[in-house]
Amino acid sequence: MSLKKVTAGLFAVAVLAAPAAVSAAGPEPHLTSPVHATVDDLAPTRTYSAPYLLVDPANERNIVAAAVEMRTRTCRLLRSADAGQSWKLLEALPGLPSYPFCFNTAGMQTETPIAWGRDSTLYYGLNGWDTQDGGQRGNISVLLARSTNLGDSWTTTIVRNTRGITGPLVENNTPVSSVAVDSSGATDVVYVTWRKALPDQLNPVFQRAPMLAVSTDAGATWGEPIDLQAKYPKMIKDATGKDVPFVMSFNAPSLTTDDKGALYVVWPLNTVGITPAPPEPIIIGKTTDRGATFEFNDVSPPSVYTEHVNILKWSPAGGPQGSLHIIYEDKPDQTAKSADRDIYYQRSTDAGKTWTSPSCSTTTTPPSWRCRSRPTST
Repeated sequence: MSLKKVTAGLFAVAVLAAPAAVSAAGPEPHLTSPVHATVDDLAPTRTYSAPYLLVDPANERNIVAAAVEMRTRTCRLLRSADAGQSWKLLEALPGLPSYPFCFNTAGMQTETPIAWGRDSTLYYGLNGWDTQDGGQRGNISVLLARSTNLGDSWTTTIVRNTRGITGPLVENNTPVSSVAVDSSGATDVVYVTWRKALPDQLNPVFQRAPMLAVSTDAGATWGEPIDLQAKYPKMIKDATGKDVPFVMSFNAPSLTTDDKGALYVVWPLNTVGITPAPPEPIIIGKTTDRGATFEFNDVSPPSVYTEHVNILKWSPAGGPQGSLHIIYEDKPDQTAKSADRDIYYQRSTDAGKTWTSPSCSTTTTPPSWRCRSRPTST
């Protein structure tokens, strides 16, 4: 599956070939012609973000795509019933009337994560705010929408409500970055992550934090959000030898669950006021008690660039414990923040304890796309 941006804020999604077509073409993947997914939207000012796509585990011809329409600042869902050959923009909105807007300026991050639960139940994480909340630098809340009919209707709950907070505690929870579901028990356990920011705080150490919320009743109710950074025990020494905490970098966490109910979370670390910057790893945390305790591993080799856009996924294949896969961007041999970035991949078959060395394809097309040198894992 591939997606392609087109002009005027529209996007098209390459057709996901039906199983028969893939079989006939042999084992090599191939791309079909782009399809205009938002053809139902005739507004001349429409401006869609890049979508987050999922294939229905019960019917691979059903594909859903979550995206923000930035002009109206609303989150939408598109659906295909023919493996991507045609698309419908659904009328039902996952947001709440009292929190109508979901769009925020989130840089390179997704804003509309979706995940499957049992029986093709779809979970949709999104922000929620209104003009009374102060705009994109004001109080922005976190919502979770649930659909049992592939997006025809939604039941939406508030995960973290920030409405009414004033002064230096104004809480800007953007973006909602990841949703994961554990369906190994009798009821879906749903996890949502986001980046918490306090834009009116002067102390940079406390301006940002990776947050996790847990629902043990399929998204109906939510526990108090967990500050993941506070769970991470390590400190770093500054130039004077003083122990100072790592802080979260620009990017928000990514989640995945395995078939035994364990939750894995990844986010990149950063430092403040330390020159030259020390090694700043990507962190993998594992919890088997729904966020009460975590086991951490620093899985990425040192890098001077820490705004890694990272995606973490678990697969049942690859070994007795399945395998974890992480993809992130980096530019390890350059110090300039404006330098080009490469995409790197690592894999673990022992629940995140050890990882393969970072790899980056050198067989891409055109041949001028090459990965630069990178330190090996330790």
